[in-house]
Amino acid sequence: MCALIATQIAKPRDEQVFEDACIELWRDLINDPNVQANGRRGQRQNGVDLFGSRGSDPRRQVGVQCKLKGPDQHLTEKEVREEVRKARTFRPPLSEYVIATTAPDDQALQRLARELELQFHDTDHPMTVAVWGWGTMERYIADSPRGRRAFEAGHFPQGEQILASIEGGSSENRESFAAILEQLTVLQAQVSVLAPQGADATTAARPDVDAVLDAQIDDLRDMANRGRPREALDPLNRLLDRVRSTASGRLLFRITANIAFCHLGLGEQAEAARLLIEAYHHAPNEPKAVANRVLADLLRGDWRGALA
Repeated sequence: MCALIATQIAKPRDEQVFEDACIELWRDLINDPNVQANGRRGQRQNGVDLFGSRGSDPRRQVGVQCKLKGPDQHLTEKEVREEVRKARTFRPPLSEYVIATTAPDDQALQRLARELELQFHDTDHPMTVAVWGWGTMERYIADSPRGRRAFEAGHFPQGEQILASIEGGSSENRESFAAILEQLTVLQAQVSVLAPQGADATTAARPDVDAVLDAQIDDLRDMANRGRPREALDPLNRLLDRVRSTASGRLLFRITANIAFCHLGLGEQAEAARLLIEAYHHAPNEPKAVANRVLADLLRGDWRGALA
């Protein structure tokens, strides 16, 4: 089991982000690059948010229902029964069905899933049924490189790209890069547990204006994480211009770092590295800022600086 499971994985807070990340995870889990969303929002989905086929075998259809739940919300037996009932109308018939949720694992719902599966066993279309609470989801995500990239905000999605771009380097240098990226992944995951996203770890309460700005930054970060860095870039730059002279160092760090990752997502590594260094100087005591500074060294090809 991956070491990241010990540090927890941040739960998505947006339904679309959760569904998009599940698509990437299930592409890995069932070995099907064509896992996709079932239609679009507003269309009848027959209890299935995304579908694919195990091993790309069309006779082994897999359906997944994504249930995003808040911190104090739980998945109910009624919801499970209703989603399974709808999933039985999906065509072609499903051979596997999973309800994936950010709610906690629940023994009662797991038992219900087994009982429902047993009911379908001797029918013309047997279907396995499972309910994966967040604890189960974490374990599968941690064991899936593709899932980690999609779910874990602390995992650097461009890590493999950075390694691939090191041309002519020795195998020793490449191994050093790989080791640093793995350490950064663990560090960022630990930071996510120690301080909630957008929170100032040194402050028990934040002014309302900081909360509003954090929410704006979170929305733009999520847009970039959904594969739309170019769309997020201009609003982030405008936000930075608007608050540059008044915002705290922590907020300036967050905005600048997210601008940097937008540039990285667009393949502009030099600009991303410059901005990560700039972001670090806004909040040099922030653990994430320190991790990002190391990433900036990697992007500039300074592996000795990253190891220092």
